[in-house]
Amino acid sequence: MSEKMSTRLLSAIRAAAEVPGVGSADASGFSWHAWYRGNRLSVTAHEDSQGTRVQVLVDRTSRMVLTVLGSQFAIVMPIWMLIEDPGVLALAVIPIGVLAAARAFWKSSTRSLRERIAVLLDAVRESPPTGGDGGGMQEPPG
Repeated sequence: MSEKMSTRLLSAIRAAAEVPGVGSADASGFSWHAWYRGNRLSVTAHEDSQGTRVQVLVDRTSRMVLTVLGSQFAIVMPIWMLIEDPGVLALAVIPIGVLAAARAFWKSSTRSLRERIAVLLDAVRESPPTGGDGGGMQEPPG
């Protein structure tokens, strides 16, 4: 992979990402890192004997922690306020409702993240190769 090809792929990622990030490109490949909706997103590419390998990594730890803490807060606060006159129905409905909302939020954020990853991979696939740079883009198994 040439530095020109790495720079072109990095530019394609930056344009498709629609979020600010930090990246670098050289003759060995490129790397780009950003935050997307509370998730750490990294895209790297390098060339090996089978072609150009693109890898997208997502770290959802911070999003998971915020979701868990927010859910706990949303369960504990209403129950704490109902301590003087707890209704059995309220004590049952609050945790169930909060957990259902947290699950719906997590599924929605996962779907959004998958769509963003697809956009990034499409940007790499559609980036035209330059003469002699190869261009055999392949997704890693998995």
